[in-house]
Amino acid sequence: MGIQTKEGVILAVEKRVTSPLLEADSIEKVFEVARHIGCAASGLTADARTLIEHARVECAVRVSLQPTEVALLSSLTRCPPM
Repeated sequence: MGIQTKEGVILAVEKRVTSPLLEADSIEKVFEVARHIGCAASGLTADARTLIEHARVECAVRVSLQPTEVALLSSLTRCPPM
């Protein structure tokens, strides 16, 4: 769940331990893609981790090509800017 405020955004997730073999502290569902972009994942996070790693690489490439600009969220999600 995400909540937007005047000061920023709050991302919240529920960590459900579905197996006795999982340790609750090892489950991460909120990730930092870049300094200005965060992401929350639901369900099993293996696919989410792959997509987040891809987004981190995209941010790093865009910043290395144009150091004066930050990566836009629309360029990572392939959405037209609003």
